[in-house]
Amino acid sequence: ARRAGHSLGALHGMPVSLKDNIDVAGIRTTMASDFFSSNVAVKDAEVVKRLRLAGAVIVGKANLHEFACGATSQSQHFGPCLNPWNASHVPGGSSGGSGASVAAGMCVLSIGSDTGGSIRAPASFNGVAGFKPTNGAVPNRGSFPVSPPHDTLGPIARCVEDLAVCYSAIAGFDPEDPTSSKRPVDDVLVSSETTLQGLIIGQPRAFFHEALQPEVAANTEASVALLADLGARVVDIELHGAEEAWRLLSTVIVMTDAAALHRERMETESQRMGRDVYDRIAVGRDVSGIQYAEAIRFREHWRRRVEFLFGDGIDILAMPTTPFTAPLADPTADMGLTSNRINRNNFPWSMAGVPALSLPSGFDECGLPTGLQLVASRWQDLKLLAVGKAFQNVTDWHLRSPSVS
Repeated sequence: ARRAGHSLGALHGMPVSLKDNIDVAGIRTTMASDFFSSNVAVKDAEVVKRLRLAGAVIVGKANLHEFACGATSQSQHFGPCLNPWNASHVPGGSSGGSGASVAAGMCVLSIGSDTGGSIRAPASFNGVAGFKPTNGAVPNRGSFPVSPPHDTLGPIARCVEDLAVCYSAIAGFDPEDPTSSKRPVDDVLVSSETTLQGLIIGQPRAFFHEALQPEVAANTEASVALLADLGARVVDIELHGAEEAWRLLSTVIVMTDAAALHRERMETESQRMGRDVYDRIAVGRDVSGIQYAEAIRFREHWRRRVEFLFGDGIDILAMPTTPFTAPLADPTADMGLTSNRINRNNFPWSMAGVPALSLPSGFDECGLPTGLQLVASRWQDLKLLAVGKAFQNVTDWHLRSPSVS
């Protein structure tokens, strides 16, 4: 087509993988579960239709944690997903295959899903960039849910420019998706400017900077200092309630929603579900109606608190994406506990419904990547991607690749 002078769209010829909870017509969508091992999608998910219209080439499905309910992507039915930087370590999850496929050079871009960090943690662990858009910006129709009010599809790539082009192609209202917002999506073309003059970046150190691996802490400080060198003013801020947001979303709201979704499977054929996933979802089965209602009331207050924070002059928030680099793949570890620890810095922003971006920020002494998370207020996706692009203009962490045999 290009030789003939024809353009197929903004993603013309771009190789894209899809997390295997997203439907592609005529291809299996398994959710990495035995229940759906032979499930062949009848039609494309809405996001796949939009990718094709923009000229993307779908090259395959990416492994994930079963039912997108874990942050290690050690699938008990389809085999564990490996971290290309060190195959003894996990790639994060639940979009582990999406992060690994981009880092390993299997594709330029991958579409993952994020309920509490499932795009951002794999991006951090695999040394690539991952973008969770504002909730409601990208239609979820045709993807398998975890907790619909918090589920968000989004891209993983090396470069923020690719994230931006993809986002512009897949975002926008879908009248057949009840989670989709009618709000128009801004054009997200990002400039090549490196200056961040006038931008105010807040660092909420309490909770988000606790119990960090030393290299994660050091690389975060260096990255934020670099943003300051680009002209941003960095200020420490107080944001109360983050720990409760993490706890309530990870163990009350999301797991209760998942337990409701999988209730019949858990009651009639629990042996077909991975034990790690069953045990994690079972936590939600024991949540009372009162506890769930109280968590929803907290979510309302948390969202307003975050909204006021950005309305009070803060443009962007910065913190580590994960408190540590990719842990060893350990089949004896408590998956639920490990997953909640991996995503402790991510769940609060999922509860707030705001856009969040993970960027490569360096490596630890073992050669495993670290990630910097940037967060903006709702519908400020353009601003967030522009800051990420400015950061990548003066760094090369995203250009480094693992040695994959």
